[in-house]
Amino acid sequence: MHSIVKYIFLLIVINYHTAVITQRYDFNWVFGYGGGMGNERFGITKVDFISGNPIQSIELNIRQFLYDANASISNTEGRLMYYSNGYEVKDSNYLSIKDVLITGPKYWDALIAQQGVMFLPLESVNASMLFYIYLERVNGRFLITRINYIKIEGTNKIIEKGTLVSDTLNDGFLTACKHANGRDWWLLLNKLNTNLYYNILVQDDGSFKVDTFRSGPNIIDGIGQAKFLNDGKLLAFYESISDIIGATIYLFSFDRCSGKISFIEDKPLVKKGIGGISFSPNSRYLYHSSGLILNKYEIINDRLDNLIQVDSITDQTLPWGSQFNQHQLGPDGRIYITNLYSNFYQHVINKPDEPGLACDARSNGFMLKTIARRGVSNNPNYRLGPIDDSICDTLGINNIPWAWWRRDQDTSDHLNIEFTDLSAYEVTEWEWSFEDGRTSISQNPIHRYSKKGTYEVCLIAKNKNGADTLCKILNLGVSNAVDKTVNIKIELFPNPCDEYFVVNVLDYIPQRMILSLFDLNGKEVLTKRMYEGSNGIDVDQIHQGVYIVEVFESGKLVKVEKVIKM
Repeated sequence: MHSIVKYIFLLIVINYHTAVITQRYDFNWVFGYGGGMGNERFGITKVDFISGNPIQSIELNIRQFLYDANASISNTEGRLMYYSNGYEVKDSNYLSIKDVLITGPKYWDALIAQQGVMFLPLESVNASMLFYIYLERVNGRFLITRINYIKIEGTNKIIEKGTLVSDTLNDGFLTACKHANGRDWWLLLNKLNTNLYYNILVQDDGSFKVDTFRSGPNIIDGIGQAKFLNDGKLLAFYESISDIIGATIYLFSFDRCSGKISFIEDKPLVKKGIGGISFSPNSRYLYHSSGLILNKYEIINDRLDNLIQVDSITDQTLPWGSQFNQHQLGPDGRIYITNLYSNFYQHVINKPDEPGLACDARSNGFMLKTIARRGVSNNPNYRLGPIDDSICDTLGINNIPWAWWRRDQDTSDHLNIEFTDLSAYEVTEWEWSFEDGRTSISQNPIHRYSKKGTYEVCLIAKNKNGADTLCKILNLGVSNAVDKTVNIKIELFPNPCDEYFVVNVLDYIPQRMILSLFDLNGKEVLTKRMYEGSNGIDVDQIHQGVYIVEVFESGKLVKVEKVIKM
């Protein structure tokens, strides 16, 4: 296939879904650095994955700092409910929730601690549970001295507050994995500079049980990240201590019944520096970054093997520089990596399930619409089911498939579409129909339509327990029966603008869409190809003034708007 558009897409579609309950808790991420003054560099960027691909919206008049600690949670329909920066909790309207003032000293505008905050859903009581670290300065050093929690009812009512663990703990370890019963959760916390672990069973009603055990070598505190394998069988820690001591990846097996880990191996790293780790959706690869380098291990017999470099950052001309930092697997199947520096530019691995360099890692390949500072929403795998027929499979929950997918357009052939399966709960069979008389049983088919048109694409995801169907309508460069261009929804913001503006092309796959920018004398000062989703238009080098935006699709004018460049 030719070059596929990999970065910022949208598909707002008509769809239907046969699943009764869907777990879309990670479908909205929030980024922010300052704001509140209408300056387009600062404010809130929300990244929404409900369409299958990320679409961005911005709010310039909200003052919000989100640093290293960042977490959000959506409801089962994929609408944002809450997000937190480790010091406060806000709702979907970006308003602080009354009486949810996180206790503890506040040294900055937001908490600076990787994986310092996390939400878990409590489905049986229609609530969310927020976990956050308590960071305080002890003898001139910042230490995590406890993990606290807040239970929030669906109506923004605080049910309970308390302390989960009171002890000095290692940084960058706040993550979770589903219990083998498919309902409850395990949290693992490492005592500072030891091999002692707290394993906390968080039950679905919000009650919890705390136990301790020891495993493997002492974990020396550094700056890092902890991630579970997507199927929950492994747990990895990345710890960067210093340029002298270096960095290490620690790998453990994880028992989802007991909540305990067993040490497998550690991997000292040649490249040192602040970074992070992530696992591929298919659980076959581990990615790790250190400074300017992004590497990849193959997982063979539960060990890390065949190390290769898949990307490096060479472009340092970007504002404020660029390095790799925290990793997060998105609900669209891509791995997003934050920038160590405050910046618009983030990094992305578009096809993390593919072997070798086919994973298509792109440094500076994902651009936010406002500046972000290091943090990304800290989400566990919310779509992990029970271990069927295990001794812990006691609740009668089955792995019923949940169908979900995204698609990407070929930039050189708009009729050529790549479909990526994002389904969950141990799917073993896939049936695709494209409404042009052809079908596929591949997990991730590439399909070329013979002509433009409106098509209903359906995926049936199956396993031994059942099936689920998801259908979406694709408007493929088209037109109705008399071949007149459909009413294409195009959004332009912010306006007035300074360095850039954004053009969202919604629910439409362009055949050849061109944006042209004219001054008031009719001189064309900019032209750019447009694709479905969020398109960033850089106008930093254009003089202040009033300009006319014209958008053409296959030679037909579909949008005219006046824009003010400040």
